[in-house]
Amino acid sequence: MRLTILICLFLKLIWSCEAAKACTSCPNSATLELKNCSLNATMAQMLVNCSGVEVLHTELVVLPTVHLSGQLKVLKVESCNTTAVIIDPTGSYKMEKFTVEKNNLRTLPRNLNVLKKLRKLILASNLIECIDMGEFIGLSNLEEINLSDNRIIQICSSPFDPPVLPNLDRVYLQRNNLTLLNLENWKTPNVKLMYLNNNELSIVHKLASSLPKLESLYIYGNPLNCEWWETLRAEIENPCTFSPNNQETCLEKAEPLKNLINQIEASSKIPSTSTDQCHLNSSKSLKQIKSQVLQLQQQVASLGGTPSGHHPTNETIVQLQQSCLGQQGRLREIVHEMGSPSRTNLKPRTDCRCGLKAQARLFQRQLEQQMAMFGGMFRGMV
Repeated sequence: MRLTILICLFLKLIWSCEAAKACTSCPNSATLELKNCSLNATMAQMLVNCSGVEVLHTELVVLPTVHLSGQLKVLKVESCNTTAVIIDPTGSYKMEKFTVEKNNLRTLPRNLNVLKKLRKLILASNLIECIDMGEFIGLSNLEEINLSDNRIIQICSSPFDPPVLPNLDRVYLQRNNLTLLNLENWKTPNVKLMYLNNNELSIVHKLASSLPKLESLYIYGNPLNCEWWETLRAEIENPCTFSPNNQETCLEKAEPLKNLINQIEASSKIPSTSTDQCHLNSSKSLKQIKSQVLQLQQQVASLGGTPSGHHPTNETIVQLQQSCLGQQGRLREIVHEMGSPSRTNLKPRTDCRCGLKAQARLFQRQLEQQMAMFGGMFRGMV
């Protein structure tokens, strides 16, 4: 009996190795497909990094973490139990179409804004709950965002740092858990197609003014406020196709439109105080970092004003660089924590989080400017 079991295990091992062997060599072509391969995560990641591969499609391959490779132009990770995507903030990427669907992402991948050539972002059928539009800052080539079939509660865009997406023309947000949506700070003037069907939406604030070129709107399957719905249809100037066969329904006995608008406008403001200890701590940390940034700026200004012939020492500049790097690390941690509401048992305060994250990004850019100045000082001293 024992011998039989050993033989079976040996045959299974041979079969697994043979199945993997077909998938474990880098192809000669620029396209690689991995489907139903019996690979461990390390082996799969090695194939993702194959030099010369520009198009990669992985399906039903266990790949919990994807480390994005710089040479890829098209990536599709489907049904791979993926929970994280690692993007190097200092890397250079050719990515144009980025798809991670039917997986287990709970937040947007960090450092998305490094993918400057990105045209299509598809993160459908994951477990994402909160979206901060600020994560898309810098993605001026983006044409399509697909976040359908997630668990999105709220999408926010802070007036402090709104993203400008001039080429975005298709947005897919259907089958989520949205209740109120505010487009006031969306800088997306060329959106032509928007799917919002099968959510819990009462209104979509500033839809007509924020999407002046909208041609098709799918918004059925929502408990729409009738007053808002009638107002929207009157406001849209361009001929716009609504859901087929006019499937939209609205609630006559719904909460007054004025109350809903007040809720949205109130949620867009950063509260002066918060009962959420996580956000209190984040706010305090940001205040400390702001103080550090001001001190660094003063120190740099004093260095630039030294008398002729008296240059700052290498040691002084290195100390300032290290201070900047330390503050950048703290900022990354704060932004990451604020983007992970599922780590706490508290209801996500997306409004507060977005405002704080916008401030954090502002400080981050100021620190980057200081680092660039330090680099100029080094070059001037050589």
